[in-house]
Amino acid sequence: MIKAIVDQTGCAIDIADDGTVSIASPDSASVLKAIEIIKTLTMTPEVGETYKAKVVRIEQYNDAGITPSYTLGIGTGNTGLVAAQLPGISASDLAVANNLLATLGGYITSSTQTFNVSSRTSGFTNGYTNLRHDTLDNYALYVTDSWKLRP
Repeated sequence: MIKAIVDQTGCAIDIADDGTVSIASPDSASVLKAIEIIKTLTMTPEVGETYKAKVVRIEQYNDAGITPSYTLGIGTGNTGLVAAQLPGISASDLAVANNLLATLGGYITSSTQTFNVSSRTSGFTNGYTNLRHDTLDNYALYVTDSWKLRP
């Protein structure tokens, strides 16, 4: 964290064993900015104060299936080669030949595509993402305290 402050402000920061923080820079604006960042990180929260926070909202979506998917192969409506057409061919070679024919010929055996609703009145829309507007807001506060035991 100190390295990030040094990179951001250009100041030299040193922390002594007793917790004393020394900040040095030829530019007073950089020193003030470093002090502000350090105070923000080390402040003690007080009841009744207002603090700035970032609210993160996560929305679920699923784009799987909105792009059409096609399966190539030999099936109903796409007759392939039969053993009678190629005398002496083995069953495995016939399957390879039919797969090659389906691929090179572009024989489509099935296709799938998901259509999603884009509004309450749109009906199913081609290529629209499957976005769910579930509300799940996460509010978190991180508080630390530092103390030392002395003999």
